[in-house]
Amino acid sequence: MSIQDFQNTLFYINQNNEDVFENQFFVYVRTKSKADMYSRLLADIGFKESHIIYKLDTPILKKYFEYFPISDFIRDYLSVIRKKVNELKAKMDVEKDESEKANGEVMSQIMMIEKHISDIKDAVVELDNINKTTVLPEWDFARTKMLETITTWKIKKTKITSNDEAVKLADQFEEEVKYQWSKFIEVISAVTVENKNTITKKCNEIYDKATRSQTSNISCDTNFETYKSAFDGINVELLKIKEENYEKHRDGFINAFLKEIASANEDKEEVLVTTYPCQRWREYVEQFTNTIIDKIIEERNSEIQEYCKETSMKNMEKLIHLLDEREKDKEDFSKRLSSDIRELQKDSDWLNTFIENLETIERS
Repeated sequence: MSIQDFQNTLFYINQNNEDVFENQFFVYVRTKSKADMYSRLLADIGFKESHIIYKLDTPILKKYFEYFPISDFIRDYLSVIRKKVNELKAKMDVEKDESEKANGEVMSQIMMIEKHISDIKDAVVELDNINKTTVLPEWDFARTKMLETITTWKIKKTKITSNDEAVKLADQFEEEVKYQWSKFIEVISAVTVENKNTITKKCNEIYDKATRSQTSNISCDTNFETYKSAFDGINVELLKIKEENYEKHRDGFINAFLKEIASANEDKEEVLVTTYPCQRWREYVEQFTNTIIDKIIEERNSEIQEYCKETSMKNMEKLIHLLDEREKDKEDFSKRLSSDIRELQKDSDWLNTFIENLETIERS
């Protein structure tokens, strides 16, 4: 199949087969060298989760054929149930409308409470989704900026031949890295606080919508190990990065001429020459710093995830407590209804619970 035919086939499937999901789409290629090309073509047409396989007995394909008939049957079965439930719900809504006329005031209160209960349950689901899908920040911009200050440090200087100059520049490099690290930590702290504030605001909005209240958004803070002390003594490590070679001693022009006359047949004395390569210094500090950056980012991601979990769970607990209170209010009002209406209300409650369970299964 040509590339054009392949693209046309993909487009046709994407446009005309609503029942085909991305994770059901497999592309067989003979060589792995073509895998990247096919992946890009699939991504361009909108298939983000398709599978590239190199042999027909691959485990992922076997697993698909093992489970797809079961999942397909379950989907069809749920579709039938959903249709029946919708019919029953429509019929029950008609009966409830008729009962409202006979028990207007009480039913009106019950319906208001039911609406509030539904809003609370929706809010609990939203908060649970926030807890499960924490959106972590993008840290690459801060990492790149920090490492650029290291890789461009005295970029025009390639080597140092004077020991005194090497000591001086090693000290300067350490101080510069510490200074830039302090600025990096400020950015990391600001991003962490910003993300925690966003989580707080989002959770409060969900809670307030369900409770008809207004919660003040208190700004968060963060306090963590900055690892600045890890850079102490990096100047000493830099001085260990050097190249030592024995070279013939070089004299000035006049001294060299006189010595050449005095000892024309004598070998020149070799002396130890130490050179400090600046590029290797930069590479060492870059690698060292990048390792600490990885640790900082991992810890900040964990902090944000933990804060998201705590904040969402705290609001969920308050909503669940409120839900219990509203259920009790509904029960109290239901006692004021006639026996027929109470039976209808029980049926309605059972159906709503059934629908909630059905939706949970459908989402999974």
